[in-house]
Amino acid sequence: MSQIDVLRKNRDDVAEMWNNGFKNKEIVDKYNVSIGAIKKFAFEYKNNIVVLKNMMGILRDNENEIRKMVLLGATTEEIAKKFGVSKMPISHFNMECKRKGKEILRKRDINILRDNENEVRNLLLNGNTFYKIGKKFNVSSAMVNAFVMECRKKGKEILLPKRKIDILRENVNEICKLRNAGINNKEIAKKFEVSTSSVVHLVEECKKKGKKLDTLHDIREQNIIKFFSAPMNKDLAYVASFIIGDGYVIEDRCTCGSVLGISLAKKDKSFLYSLCNLFDFNFNFYHHVGKRQDGYSYRFRSKKVCKILEDRFGIVPRKTGIEYYPEEIIGSKYENVAIRACIDSDGTIYMRKNNKNITLGCGYVTASKSFASVLKNRINELIGIDIKVYNTDYYRLHFSGNKALKFCDFIYKDSGFCLERKKNKYLEYKKMKGL
Repeated sequence: MSQIDVLRKNRDDVAEMWNNGFKNKEIVDKYNVSIGAIKKFAFEYKNNIVVLKNMMGILRDNENEIRKMVLLGATTEEIAKKFGVSKMPISHFNMECKRKGKEILRKRDINILRDNENEVRNLLLNGNTFYKIGKKFNVSSAMVNAFVMECRKKGKEILLPKRKIDILRENVNEICKLRNAGINNKEIAKKFEVSTSSVVHLVEECKKKGKKLDTLHDIREQNIIKFFSAPMNKDLAYVASFIIGDGYVIEDRCTCGSVLGISLAKKDKSFLYSLCNLFDFNFNFYHHVGKRQDGYSYRFRSKKVCKILEDRFGIVPRKTGIEYYPEEIIGSKYENVAIRACIDSDGTIYMRKNNKNITLGCGYVTASKSFASVLKNRINELIGIDIKVYNTDYYRLHFSGNKALKFCDFIYKDSGFCLERKKNKYLEYKKMKGL
């Protein structure tokens, strides 16, 4: 028998429980059914069973007693507990009374503020918000606002609290120093007891007036632009090629901006820090949990930076499958560095041991047919080794033995930046072979 059938079978008993003010939770416990089943049952039979005396009905029947309780200072929780209802129908009941011109609860709440008018004035003079005052007297901030408006209508001068944005405007120089020191909006908001959105509004307001508060971000942006706009060099060749593999550019629809990001596994956190230090400073990582393994991400929001990456290196949003080998790197003296970055991002270097035989192997995987084809041709032209491109779900370059050793000799011929754990495989192989 389904849960709804159990309730149908005992509908008279359920109706009697509702009439006596029992809550749905108590019916759930008695009949071992879900809240959803009870709601469905009530909807199904609302026109032909006695569910008239629901929570609102109970309150209507006891309106005079509720008024007396309110006058004696009873809270919403106490009224709910006495009549076996939740706090929500009491709020609806008050609104219903208000529409009829006999409001109950609001009068009591505003009386609390009237009785403490001098204290409320002092709190407002000290810059307290309506929310804080309401919390102190256990009333809503809307009630405090209504009380202030009432005082002003009666000709009683009462000071309104400073708006959050005005508090920030008075401390704009201090906020500028905090942002220069790398303090984020959330921490600034906490310091001045305002919302984060108020800080954002102040920043936008200052930008329109020609006074920038994003000084730290601007300095970082200038450094990154300078790095990616510089003539081709060893660090630039490595970073650009690595971003083609393990980096990304996304369009943020919320802010209409663009974000540069690089994501690596947890074990490569120190490498990611060293990599980002080549072109940025004072950055933070975002920790993310994946299905297979945890990782860390670097992100920087800047349309200008992303535009340079797109124009110069073809790094665009949703680039998977359309990556291409940068023409600027082809034939340059840093091409071995660029290929090393490709292996460090989407490639592999490994050793395979079979009995007494040890083999060195290398591989690279990409979703772009064009990138795989150009990389294969460049390796053939630069090193003189012929390798195949295997097409499965992705395009794979794979080679081992003397080809792999010759390839590693080429990409590690200088002492430049690299992912050490992959280079160590190559060095370990040479040591074991006595090379």
